Amino acid sequence: MIKKHLYMWIWGIIVIIIFVLLTFLGFKYKKIIPYKKIENKMIIVAKNIEYKSSDNINKISLKNIKKESTILKNDKKLKNCTGYVYIKKSLILHKKNYKAYLNCPNYKTNIFL
Repeated sequence: MIKKHLYMWIWGIIVIIIFVLLTFLGFKYKKIIPYKKIENKMIIVAKNIEYKSSDNINKISLKNIKKESTILKNDKKLKNCTGYVYIKKSLILHKKNYKAYLNCPNYKTNIFL
């Protein structure tokens, strides 16, 4: 009988810990989503800038992206941010890969090399 109560308490504590961890992760992820959307918008604008330009561009700064995009220009989250979109060209596949990097007071893009 005592073992059943002990197991019940242990499982109850485990369930509470899992609930708290999942709630914490949910709130943390919720803060990241708007910045990921901004990174995606940066890539779209960078593709547009590159398409308009005849130069061979490897990197487009957030400053130039803001000049081209009225949506990103007025975004309050980007007020104190720096960043760029890096364009990597594949010689074999003739394909371009775009990666946005954003550095803000509350967010920094994870860099995967």
